[in-house]
Amino acid sequence: MSVELFRQRLSRAQLHPNDLAWMPQWFDEYARLQQDDGEPLKVETSRVLAFLRSLRDRGVPAWQRLQAARAVEWYQALVLRNDEVDFVHFKQKLGELAELEKRARVAVENGGGMPGEGLPGLIDPNEPAAVRKMRARMRVLHHPKSTEQAYVGWLVRFIRHLDDENVDKYGEPEIGQFLTELAVVGEVTAGTQNQALAALLFFFGVTGRLDGTSNGRFSCPHQFEVCPQIRSSDLKPRGRGNGL
Repeated sequence: MSVELFRQRLSRAQLHPNDLAWMPQWFDEYARLQQDDGEPLKVETSRVLAFLRSLRDRGVPAWQRLQAARAVEWYQALVLRNDEVDFVHFKQKLGELAELEKRARVAVENGGGMPGEGLPGLIDPNEPAAVRKMRARMRVLHHPKSTEQAYVGWLVRFIRHLDDENVDKYGEPEIGQFLTELAVVGEVTAGTQNQALAALLFFFGVTGRLDGTSNGRFSCPHQFEVCPQIRSSDLKPRGRGNGL
């Protein structure tokens, strides 16, 4: 079998003991996801992408998804002996997301907030450009710090959902998919989904991707009694006394 052959050849590779321990485990996960009866197991871009997304949907952090990608890459090299799938893009994106998650985790451990929450007006230059842009606009409009933290949190989750920090190029279809995932996989309440939608529409209003004349409406799963009907034109500047 492909899994056993991979284990045998991996054991003879000059790798760190930790790599030899976790690579077979991640490849086992990849193999279980495949529906092929034939051998050896195939490695294709669409299969790798589906595998990594399945891990993401289960809440596996980016640094472990990077491990999983490397495991499949080594299987391709040792067993299939080809380079049909270029893993450079996968590893680069997952590395960026892993660093983003690490910075957020360290910031929470050190001060209880997201990066950039330490001093008024201070925006971390190491944050993704989209996050910096949202923070800057919210501070110009004098939104409460709690609102900024909540909105940035939703934007970061949206970035993880896309596996892409360059969120400016996306729009209503991707927002709709994200909201559906929150409802179906995350089982969030209608109020939570409303907040996520408001945060993303605020961001895309800042970037100009959703203009004020667009309805910007999104369908919601049937289990919600109240479906968010927030439009980008509804997101107008508010003072401190108005909460969200």
